[in-house]
Amino acid sequence: MATPHVAGGIALYLSAHPDATPADVATALVGAATPDKVGDPGTGSPNRLLFVGAVDPTQS
Repeated sequence: MATPHVAGGIALYLSAHPDATPADVATALVGAATPDKVGDPGTGSPNRLLFVGAVDPTQS
């Protein structure tokens, strides 16, 4: 269920930043995600957990 969760976070961010570039959105979401919270993430995982409530759409 990661895809719909992240898509919702993106929608929240873009609602407050309609001119944001894809790079802006990625930076904001990765910055809002908490590292080292995924148990047994597997090889290649960024091992970050995004709490969508933690994404303040009014912040860059």
